[in-house]
Amino acid sequence: NGSASFNISFADAAGNAGNAVTTTTDQSFVNVDTTTPTLTRVELKSNNSDDGIAKSGEKITLEFTSSEKIPIPSVRIIGKDVVVTGDGTNWSATYSVLFGDDQDRLKKGLIAFYPFTGNANDSIGTKHGIVNGAILSADRHDKNNNSYSLTGSDWIDLTGAEGGQASSDTLNLPNEAISISVWVKNNSISDWDAMLGFVQDNGADENGFALGTYKNSYYFAVAGAKASDPQGESCPYPGGGLSNGKGLCYLIPTAPATTNQWNHVVGTYDGMTMSLYINGILSRQTQDVSGPIVYKDTHLAIGKYKDNDENFSIDGFIDEVRLYNQGLSAEEVNYLFRREYSEILTVSDQSLITDIFIEFKDDAGNKGIAVDSTTNSSSVDIDTTAPELTSVSIVSGNADTSLAKAEDEITLSFTTSEPIQTPTSSDVTINELGELTFTKTDEDGKQWTAKGTVPASANENASFSITVLDNAGNRGSSKTTSTDQTSVTLDTTPP
Repeated sequence: NGSASFNISFADAAGNAGNAVTTTTDQSFVNVDTTTPTLTRVELKSNNSDDGIAKSGEKITLEFTSSEKIPIPSVRIIGKDVVVTGDGTNWSATYSVLFGDDQDRLKKGLIAFYPFTGNANDSIGTKHGIVNGAILSADRHDKNNNSYSLTGSDWIDLTGAEGGQASSDTLNLPNEAISISVWVKNNSISDWDAMLGFVQDNGADENGFALGTYKNSYYFAVAGAKASDPQGESCPYPGGGLSNGKGLCYLIPTAPATTNQWNHVVGTYDGMTMSLYINGILSRQTQDVSGPIVYKDTHLAIGKYKDNDENFSIDGFIDEVRLYNQGLSAEEVNYLFRREYSEILTVSDQSLITDIFIEFKDDAGNKGIAVDSTTNSSSVDIDTTAPELTSVSIVSGNADTSLAKAEDEITLSFTTSEPIQTPTSSDVTINELGELTFTKTDEDGKQWTAKGTVPASANENASFSITVLDNAGNRGSSKTTSTDQTSVTLDTTPP
């Protein structure tokens, strides 16, 4: 590294030596740079009063410093290209939050989702599971009855055909592209077991898709309409049908799977490229199959590779099964892993963790390692959704809870769709009552009570109004009725 120095020694034919030359005549020079640039500081914040949250209309700012002068880098915030400004080493990029930014990142293309919160229902559709032997168990967050344990021949039938087979059209399965995401904890690993599959494999007649285990590792299999000379890595395990121009390709990593721990396994296919990710990292990829997915009638199953004559069940635990009709990108898979790793999600989640992606190189062309995380653990949750009141009830401390006399206490209880800020007496009011006392009754900040004492001379219905703000500052709609038909009448007049 440094200036490329040189020395030219020369002589004529008679042997007269010229003066050695060590400089150019036009002041040209070359600096040698073989050092890979790095980002020494990466920080994320918003202009919300809480700089770790952002609502619609607010700005998210990404600031970072490079180890050397670099050209303008490429930056994406929540997958969107943003304008970058800087002086060569200190850089800044800003994104203005749009309404709905928090609603589509994990839902786009999602056609079935099994969070296993007490049952095997599809939380966004109708492909509900029929449990065959599997038992509800604790998930990776140690929350009971939030995953399924499978052993022996256990499986969960999603076919909806009373144990029979169904067509891909009946089940509305993906045609052009597919992604499968599963959290799995294997007690042991056997060949061909499937976490999720819809396969019909009879010799060289191979159809469908599956995500499962093989040779002490995982596999992702898709039967494409055609097989061609691979433009990328060839299929690690070609099914018999590939030699006939179509069939299953089993994409298998070289590294063994780790048993007795939760792993996030994702297979994606966009019609041209198959990819397999383990814990957010690309593990294997091929372009050996292409075109629409080839199907024949069979069983859609969680926990089992099941067709006309094969039944291979996993031995372990399964959770958070997602089926998409699109090929997730590497960024989306990594985002899904990071988010699900740290918390339990449902499709009604009210926020989106801001993800970043920075690509850069120096003036010499040395590419730095792309960055997708901050150096100080800073993050911003995008929340553009107003909170909702999901339950409201009002009672008095009187023997008849629908009546209240002077000095009785009235309790207004309410539950919200997401954590909220502590309410104020201007946000929540009860007619005829003055200052209210607010108490959070759960850890998350979604369950609250407002209490007040009935003054003498109050003789009306204890009507109320509730308006709440979530932690980002989104204001919900006012609610003036209970959800359980409760009400309280104030009566302070002696008979």
